[in-house]
Amino acid sequence: YQSSATGLWISTVNTASNSSDDVKAFSFRTEQEARASAYANAPPVMIPFDTCSECMLCDTKFTLLRRRKSCRNCGICICTNFSCSTNWRAKMVPETYNVKKTSTVKVCTSCDTLAKRFQHSLLEGRYETALELYLTGNVNLRVPFAFKSEKEDVLPVHCAIKGISEKLLRWLVDTQCCPLQMFATSNKASKSSKGKEMENYLPSLKTSKGKSIVDLAMESKDSGILRFLVKEKDLSVFEVKDLDVVLRAMDTLIKEQPAIPDESLESKVNGSKTETKKGTSSSAKDKSPKEKAKSASPNDVAEKVKAACLKPPVTTFRYDTFNFDACEDSDEEDEACFFDSIDEHSVCTTLPDACIICSEKNIDCVAAPCGHQMCCLKCSKQLRYCPVC
Repeated sequence: YQSSATGLWISTVNTASNSSDDVKAFSFRTEQEARASAYANAPPVMIPFDTCSECMLCDTKFTLLRRRKSCRNCGICICTNFSCSTNWRAKMVPETYNVKKTSTVKVCTSCDTLAKRFQHSLLEGRYETALELYLTGNVNLRVPFAFKSEKEDVLPVHCAIKGISEKLLRWLVDTQCCPLQMFATSNKASKSSKGKEMENYLPSLKTSKGKSIVDLAMESKDSGILRFLVKEKDLSVFEVKDLDVVLRAMDTLIKEQPAIPDESLESKVNGSKTETKKGTSSSAKDKSPKEKAKSASPNDVAEKVKAACLKPPVTTFRYDTFNFDACEDSDEEDEACFFDSIDEHSVCTTLPDACIICSEKNIDCVAAPCGHQMCCLKCSKQLRYCPVC
C-alpha cells in the first residue's frame, strides 16, 4: 500500500506462518519495487510434517533415524540424506526465511542445483536459460551466491556484469528491480578529499572481496554496461580505487568508438559548400571575369582544362608555328583571366623527352608563342590551347 504521509509504497512480510505478530515492513519509491521486494522476501509455505510421511525427493519413509527436515528455500519435506539435503550459509536466503537466526540453513539438493545453474547462466551471459530457471519460482534475486566451493560471494547483478550481458543486467535492474546501491542509514553527508562530487555519495553493492558494481563494470570494458550504470542509473565512478582498471577501460572505450564515415563527412562538406554557393550567388554576378577566375576553385579549373583539352583539334603547331585562329571570336580579357587561373591552380608533372599525353613518343614540337615543349606532333593535333599555360 502507499503511505498518505510520505507517498512511499510499503510492503509488509509476515515471517511467522502460524501468527501475524512477527511482521516486517519495507518502504520503496515505486509500486513495482515494493511488489518485487515483497515477492523476494516472502518466506515459502512450509509443508506440515504430519501430512508428509516420506521424503519428497527420494520417496524414503521417515523413521527415528531418518528424520524430517524442511527446505528453507522452497518448503518441501526432505530427509537428512546427503543426496536430498545440503546446508547453505544464512546469507543465501533472506532474513525473513531464517526465523531462528541460525548460521546455516537446510535446503534441498534441487534448490542447490537450481541456484548453481542460475549463477552459471548469468556468468555465461545466457539470457534465455537464466529466465527459464527464474520462472521455476525457487530462485531469489536479492541474496548473494555464497557456496562453499566459491571464493567470492556475489549477487546476481555482479554475475550479470561478469558475464558481460547488458540484456541480463537490464532485466535484473529494470524489470526485477534489483538494487544497485546501499541505502544510507544516517543523515550526515559523507565528505571526501576528492571534492564536492563525493558528497551525498551512495556506494554500489560490493562483493565479499570489496569489488563494487562499478569496479566490475570497468573490468568488463563493456561500453553498454558502463553507459547504463553511470549515465542511466547515476552510479559514481569515484568509488573505483584502482586507477589502472579505469585507464584500461578508457583505452578500450576510445578504441571501440566508431569512426565517422567518409560519406557523412562528404555530405557535410558538400552541404556547407552548397549553402555558401547559395549565399554568394547574388554577389557573383557583380564580379569581373578576372575576379571570377581568381576565386574559382581547383575543381572548377580542372574541369575547364579537361573540357579544353578534349575539344576537337582546330590547329596543329610545330616548332615554329602556333595558330590561335579558334580564339579570335573570344574576348581578350576573358582569355587572359582564364590563363591566369590555370597558372594559379594547375600542377604538371612531366617525364624528360617523353610526351606528357601519350608517354610513348618523344617531344618533337613546340607551342608558339609561349615556347613550351611538352608533347608529340600527333597529340598536339588534339589540343586547342597550351596545357602548360
